[in-house]
Amino acid sequence: MEIRIKTGLLVSAALATCLAAMPAAAQSNPCSGFALGSSYRPTLPVRFQASGAIDSQITANCQAWQMFVYLNWQAQTGRQQPDTTVSFSQFGVLSGTAATVWQSYAIDLNVFNPSAGPQATPPPLVLKATSKFGLATVSGIDQASGPVWLTNQRGQLTYYDVRINQAEVDFIQKAMYLQVSQTVRVPMPLTASFNQYLCATARPAGSNAGFRLPMGYGNDTDCLGNAAKFGDDTGAIELKAAWTELPADGSLNYRYLTSQATITDPFGVTRTNVTVGLVGLHIIRRLPGASQMLWSTFEQVDNSPDQSVGSGAGVTPPNLPANTNRRPSPGYTYYNPQCNPQTDIYQCQANKAPGTPCAQGQQPTPSSPCYPYSAPQQVVRTTPVNADANRVNAYVWGALAPASVFNYYRLIDVQWPSNPAPQLTAGATVAGTGQGQSAYPTNMVPTLAVLNSNTRIIANTTMETYVQAGSGANVQGTCMDCHASAGISTLFNSGLAAGQTIANGRLRVLTSAPRSSSDAAATPVNPANLASSFSFIFSTDAPR
Repeated sequence: MEIRIKTGLLVSAALATCLAAMPAAAQSNPCSGFALGSSYRPTLPVRFQASGAIDSQITANCQAWQMFVYLNWQAQTGRQQPDTTVSFSQFGVLSGTAATVWQSYAIDLNVFNPSAGPQATPPPLVLKATSKFGLATVSGIDQASGPVWLTNQRGQLTYYDVRINQAEVDFIQKAMYLQVSQTVRVPMPLTASFNQYLCATARPAGSNAGFRLPMGYGNDTDCLGNAAKFGDDTGAIELKAAWTELPADGSLNYRYLTSQATITDPFGVTRTNVTVGLVGLHIIRRLPGASQMLWSTFEQVDNSPDQSVGSGAGVTPPNLPANTNRRPSPGYTYYNPQCNPQTDIYQCQANKAPGTPCAQGQQPTPSSPCYPYSAPQQVVRTTPVNADANRVNAYVWGALAPASVFNYYRLIDVQWPSNPAPQLTAGATVAGTGQGQSAYPTNMVPTLAVLNSNTRIIANTTMETYVQAGSGANVQGTCMDCHASAGISTLFNSGLAAGQTIANGRLRVLTSAPRSSSDAAATPVNPANLASSFSFIFSTDAPR
């Protein structure tokens, strides 16, 4: 059998099949220490080093993609490690019920739920519109900027799913304890709000105590300042995924990392075995050289167009590098070029946040306005992906097999520390409270918008839809603009009498005025101000 291709030449079917399996044209590699190819096997960067790099932003972008490849590699069955028997040609070509490494990580709410019990690996994907505990949460349908949701052009909601790796799980379960005797420790897991307070204020003899998520590679201590190892010693990793339902006929599955999910909508209606596609992914990792973490964000390429430059301008297609593996877009997930402002509840305004949601069965009227959860929204990217990110996107895409779903994902941006600050110590407070180590990080690239209104905006259109740019109290220009204020949970009555604190893992009572600087530092602090190493899961997930 022969097949005629556009050149007019005749080729055999076997050769045509071979050509279809070849990756796109190779691109020059802008990365150092990260080279994809047939023999590549996934590894995590062991250190982030901006100083001395030829191009530090490229270094950050390359490490972001290296982490993305590692975390999205097919996992070993029942484990949270990549299956290294899988070749690079199969990256993004998952079969059957295979899961990626990050999908095998623990779901944050399961870790904090005292009745959850042992969890399967990978845990089943359960997407709910509200928190399992009835509290604020980083999961559900609400975005971080407030009680606002995002609906695709098919009228289906976007749901958020947060995962943490075993190093962070171990830290939560083992970093705080009371030393009853030389041989007996009583665990005090950081799933409890009060235990978080004890961790954040514990005072050992040295200066390595406090609430410090692990960075791995022999650099970690527990809450009391003692040397410790958590998980596989590769540092804490948190991921936040945005999922939306895909067409039931499977026609778009080739463009997405998919999963089967149980979905419970805002009205309590539950459906099982729903195929969802990944539309956005935050990757936050703590490692040597990045005590303030690396903040990377990725999106599926069909999400939205870019906002055109100029006053009153419309939209333009996203500035994607060429990729011969990628099929033409079937349309935007969160934008309709034919939107009619006369019939659209949002009047086709781009990135307009919803107001009061309609009750079940309620229709909006002039006298009783509300926003249906099923009403599609118009989303545009206000800050186009920059050339540095696209250089690395083009390189990775050029190495992928045509069937890889990751031909349809791109790095948006990375925020990174140009000069890593010392780790937080006991009593460290969140940015802006004016106590202890509380200054906003000034060595982040891009710098914080709170410090420089002209900074480059970093936003994932599926998770920071309504705070991408502009001015006002709700605008968060970069990752750390928001996470610098992440603190411990305050859902507790401390139970400590005046002058009591925890030192060296033991309850300590100050019967008189502090007699030394260490005693003064041990004086209890307002828990509302205590920092949680830039992670929000501790304040949002703790059930008590």
